Amino acid sequence: VLFKVSDNDNLADVMAKYYTLMSPMLEMCKVRFTEYEDVFTKQNLLAACLAAYRKGDKSAAGTCEEPGSKAGNNDSSVPHLIGVACMDMQLLASSAQLQTHVGWDGYWQAVQAQMRACPVRKLTESQLQELRAE
Repeated sequence: VLFKVSDNDNLADVMAKYYTLMSPMLEMCKVRFTEYEDVFTKQNLLAACLAAYRKGDKSAAGTCEEPGSKAGNNDSSVPHLIGVACMDMQLLASSAQLQTHVGWDGYWQAVQAQMRACPVRKLTESQLQELRAE
């Protein structure tokens, strides 16, 4: 994937397009975790993030239904990312409280396995062309 960036382009916007292109290749409505260092407190934090997509069907209750997934619908469109919402686990409890909880070890193993995984969906050539055209 090539994104040309001219001197007058907003680099952040161009870089965000990369995620718009890549997000349809991930499993929809699956919480993703990311561990990072807070820039102010220098504490390690764990964020749970969920991507939001434009509804594929206006009658759908939510955005988790993939476009074209209804029976008889041959629409080959791809999910269109509209944003990502994240929440730090430390808003619920401190790191010390989380790590001393009886279920922490199993939870942390599952989170680490999920962070290492790369769940890739296969897109058709027409779906890839649709993404490239945006």
